[in-house]
Amino acid sequence: MGNFGHARTQWTNAHVTGTPTFFPSPDGNADRNCLTLNVTINERKHKDGTRPSVTMPVKVWGKFAGVCAHQLKNGTAINVFGDLKTWRRDTGKVDAAGKKQYDEKISIRMDEFEHLGMTNKELAINIQKNLDAFYIRQAQGLERPDAKPTGEMLAKTPEATMITDYNPVLAAQTGLYGNARVWVKGIGYIGPHNAQAVAATASPVNIVDPNAVNTATMLASLTQAVTALVAAQTGSKAPELVEPVKEPIADAVDAFAGVGA
Repeated sequence: MGNFGHARTQWTNAHVTGTPTFFPSPDGNADRNCLTLNVTINERKHKDGTRPSVTMPVKVWGKFAGVCAHQLKNGTAINVFGDLKTWRRDTGKVDAAGKKQYDEKISIRMDEFEHLGMTNKELAINIQKNLDAFYIRQAQGLERPDAKPTGEMLAKTPEATMITDYNPVLAAQTGLYGNARVWVKGIGYIGPHNAQAVAATASPVNIVDPNAVNTATMLASLTQAVTALVAAQTGSKAPELVEPVKEPIADAVDAFAGVGA
């Protein structure tokens, strides 16, 4: 396996497709961590009305991989900046002449990105959460009975995600680091949905990953409790929360393809 070329590149109006994968360094050195993901851009509409899309694998190295693991997820709209890397991998096969055969690969080694804001789906979910939270506060007496939700309140965006250091114990419990699935060398994907977990010396008792908490589910439970309380006291009913939208989980990929490129 080896590199044989690179050039500076920029992909604008791209969006992350699938769930990123985080590869913690076996020696615990954060500078050797890696994150892989795919980004997709839509080409201009063709004369026949079609608008093809192009998907490119992206790799992020070092401590920046941890930043991306917390800030990027399926559907995130971004501009991508980095080096376009071309490399090849030994297939382990030889041709009729006994010459080694290689697969030629291409990917972006991203060193910078820009957020482009929420997708339409994310914006709709965010507005619904803010609206439901307003009605809950109103039912609790924290808002005036005649108060109306404002546009500024509905457009309020979530607080920035706190970036934490990689914790192997937490990852073994959740299978996640930020928004990324975790793949450990010699084991594979880890977490509750996988057969194996990472051995650790620290006790994993009562450790909760704040990034794995489903805010919509918690808010729905709170809404039900408030609804029951209001109904018992006044006979009225608080608004119900819409069903949370579940994001698809990407299929496992050839995780080690080109790692080190």
